[in-house]
Amino acid sequence: MEKGIQIPQLKHPIWRSDRATNDPDPQLREWAKKKLEEMKKNEENNINT
Repeated sequence: MEKGIQIPQLKHPIWRSDRATNDPDPQLREWAKKKLEEMKKNEENNINT
């Protein structure tokens, strides 16, 4: 598993990541983009297995 920026207080990752991609903080935007990509990959993997 890839270790990125850990933000444990994000309780609703899909909604929060989506909102965070427009956040003024560039680090949070990068984290959110990676998180959304990860979730998409995980969904694809779940479909394929």
